[in-house]
Amino acid sequence: MQKIITFFTMLAFATSLAAQKDISAAVGSNCGKIKIGMTEKQVRAILGNDLQTTTYKEEMMAYWYHNRTIRIDSITQFVLGFDKCLELSDSLNRYWPVFKIFLLNGRINCIIVTAYLDDSLLVKRVLLDKKLRFNDDKEKCVQHFGTSYINTPYPGYEEYVYYKNGVQLIFDEGALRTFKIFKPNLNFLKRIASRAAIISAEFKAIDKEKGGFDWPD
Repeated sequence: MQKIITFFTMLAFATSLAAQKDISAAVGSNCGKIKIGMTEKQVRAILGNDLQTTTYKEEMMAYWYHNRTIRIDSITQFVLGFDKCLELSDSLNRYWPVFKIFLLNGRINCIIVTAYLDDSLLVKRVLLDKKLRFNDDKEKCVQHFGTSYINTPYPGYEEYVYYKNGVQLIFDEGALRTFKIFKPNLNFLKRIASRAAIISAEFKAIDKEKGGFDWPD
């Protein structure tokens, strides 16, 4: 009997330890200790200063370099708006699966969490909404969140924005590979419509600045 009790005690401890190792991400809220609404000072208190800082224009320019044909006016962080972006270094990505943190008026309003990291063990520890993990298939994700999403176009990927929940799921060949966390926004569709012309004009201005080609109407 004592052996049985010892076995189950050890099993419970191992289960508890495994659970503690998960990096919990909650839609509309946080990834680990990094939370929507935090200030940059609070972020740096957690992560330190090994962060690259970029501006709104620099982030937009990065999209221009990668693919000038994308619909940038439907990309979540540009729809929400931001004035500063913090990108984690390779050294920080050994411990944190966060790719970029966007701030508006000094506070976090969007967090990108990704599986495109060198540390596969870190990737496996991410647990979204107490249910989903990276590399889960699209069908499992839709079964969990439902079909109330919008599909934003990006070449080579499928992107489902659950704006009422505060999460965007990005699938590569049908598997969850990246997600964005933001505050739920019931007016997200109206915001896309209201900012589309502004964002497109900003993108075209960069294209003109870089000596790009004529854009289609």
